[in-house]
Amino acid sequence: MKKKQVWVFTDAVQLISRTANIGDSRSTITHPQTTTHNRIATSEQERIGIIEQLVRISV
Repeated sequence: MKKKQVWVFTDAVQLISRTANIGDSRSTITHPQTTTHNRIATSEQERIGIIEQLVRISV
């Protein structure tokens, strides 16, 4: 799964809000590579497991 597929997936989710704010009281879905970890170098992201296919769901 590549980043484009991640966006298709997150856009299709209907019961969870797509957001970059992980401190919300609602269930949320986010793409860490382009939101919470976007200021970290790609090599460091990959080293710590933040890959382009990663989606974070908070319930």
